[in-house]
Amino acid sequence: MRNLPVAWTCIAAALIGAGGCGFQPEEPQSDGSELRFVSGAPVDTLDPQATSWLVDFRVIEGLFEPLLKVNPATLKLEPAAAEAMPEISADGLTYTFRLRPDVKWSNGDPVKASDYVYGWSRALLPDLAADYAGLFFCIAGAEDFFTWRSEQLAGFAKSTQSAQGLWEESQRRFAQTVGLEAVDDRTIRVRLREPTAYFNELVAFAAFMPIHQDSASTFMELDPDVGMWTMRSAYFSDPANLVSNGAYKLTEWTFKRRMILDQNPHYWNKAAMGNTRVVMEVNSDEGNALLNYKQGKYDWFPNLSPSSPQTPELVSSGRADVPAAAAAGTVFYVFNCRPMLD
Repeated sequence: MRNLPVAWTCIAAALIGAGGCGFQPEEPQSDGSELRFVSGAPVDTLDPQATSWLVDFRVIEGLFEPLLKVNPATLKLEPAAAEAMPEISADGLTYTFRLRPDVKWSNGDPVKASDYVYGWSRALLPDLAADYAGLFFCIAGAEDFFTWRSEQLAGFAKSTQSAQGLWEESQRRFAQTVGLEAVDDRTIRVRLREPTAYFNELVAFAAFMPIHQDSASTFMELDPDVGMWTMRSAYFSDPANLVSNGAYKLTEWTFKRRMILDQNPHYWNKAAMGNTRVVMEVNSDEGNALLNYKQGKYDWFPNLSPSSPQTPELVSSGRADVPAAAAAGTVFYVFNCRPMLD
């Protein structure tokens, strides 16, 4: 299931977690410094701007930190990488965020306002086909830039312009028309095309995460034949390459099997962390996963399907380890309309 922005608050706190049917889970085998959970499907990508899958966002939100966040206990917005809630102009069109002075990337670099601008601008490049590009259209000039760049790429093959020339023109156009600006290293100013009451909620959504520009940009490649930017997947899949600003950093990714996140040594709020390592194991066998939870192999099981036969009994049992809440999502049905052949 792909999660909608309105479901962001449910990711950490309101997903159905389960231990099994008719039993209480045994004590976890870890000492508390490690959180282990099971995922029913593997992570597809750790690129915040490129995904729309819940399983991806669950890990991305541990690796990256937005300007604002939703407190999972109160469901209230509060500052994350920003030192305070934004200053909002009287007309509701200008939002000014200021970063905490001690926010750093996992490699020790300071997090800059330009890293947020870079991350958000990636979503507005049709080259990268971001699923949630439309969420950024409330920013002044964003939709116009996205449309213009799309049209330029569509007509690139028939033009005489080089890919580099088009990119340089696109950069100028973005700076001149899109209401997104790094005023200085710690200040981000956003101009909206119209008052947007839920803009702070959008800023807390995973697609609005920052990207470490200095490292990520070295994995971007400009295709001279079609004029488009592409990004080599090795940046977001290799722990040696990925630089993150959240509570954790990527230590291991064994595709379709396991992922390990370790504490980001430079995270500004380490004192509030309840563990120093997160281990995600992929197990698509729901019954086996429930059994492993019972035996203490997993501390958390967030993937129990609402259609599972165990779900009604678990939800109605009132067990403390089975919270349940509504979450918004979309399901796509693809019908085979081809005629049957004899």
